[in-house]
Amino acid sequence: MNNHDLENFQIVAYVRAAFLCLLVYDTLLQASQEHLHIWKSRWSVVKCLYLWTRYAAYVDTSLGLFLRVDSTPLPSLTCDKISIFNTVFGAVGITIAEVILMIRTYALYGRSKKLLAFFVILFLSIGGVNLWAVLGYSEATAFESGNSCDSNDPGNKTWIVCYTSFLAVETIIVSLTLRKACKILVLADGLDFLRHPSKLVATFYRDGIFFYLAILSIFIIDVVLKVAIARPALQDIGDSPLRVLHSILACRLVIHVRHIAAEEDGYPSTGSVKSPIMFAKIKGESPTIV
Repeated sequence: MNNHDLENFQIVAYVRAAFLCLLVYDTLLQASQEHLHIWKSRWSVVKCLYLWTRYAAYVDTSLGLFLRVDSTPLPSLTCDKISIFNTVFGAVGITIAEVILMIRTYALYGRSKKLLAFFVILFLSIGGVNLWAVLGYSEATAFESGNSCDSNDPGNKTWIVCYTSFLAVETIIVSLTLRKACKILVLADGLDFLRHPSKLVATFYRDGIFFYLAILSIFIIDVVLKVAIARPALQDIGDSPLRVLHSILACRLVIHVRHIAAEEDGYPSTGSVKSPIMFAKIKGESPTIV
């Protein structure tokens, strides 16, 4: 590896280290709320998804950083296995964050069976597409002994399939969220709702839309970098930011809505949520329980 490539690898290592620090910082920042609204709550699907999203991100992010800072040449077979594991593990982590968004939207629609069936089909379709892309990547990945384990193949376009599928899912979810928001404004006297909005409902919509806009920005930046940068060593510079921000934002979505629900249920900020979240009934619509 020449000095120019080494500098490029160091730049990516700095970015990965910075976002690993951001992940640690956010975990510590949210520790009290996490203890209150996650660890003290009863076990559920959302709790399991939250814990995976929060702590699994440390695995592939740390491993990705290790591959950038460790200059010891590794056997090609070892490099293949590490690279494939990190790719699959990171993709699964982002997918779990997408499932959290699906569950939120499912709750907004009053546990609609039609929407549940749609999300199941969507999840299986996207999962199948990404599995096919990752398997294709694993077959095409080959490292020469003595080279960096984290070298990027400029001819490999697996990221296009994965990014497009993830962005498609998030666009569908935010579109459904906006549709539901418009429906509530029509059914519940929009002006009155705007004057006296439910903090819990407003939090659901605001946080979901903010999540989409934040992730969309990172997607666009990462795609531009991958397309514009001709140097393979720099093309994955946006992978860690995308992975870490998915983890941080998805976890904050869960904690924030539980915190607001505890307040609206009448529990103090130092008490845990002891009852399910229930949205106010809106002109004949059934209440939504999360």
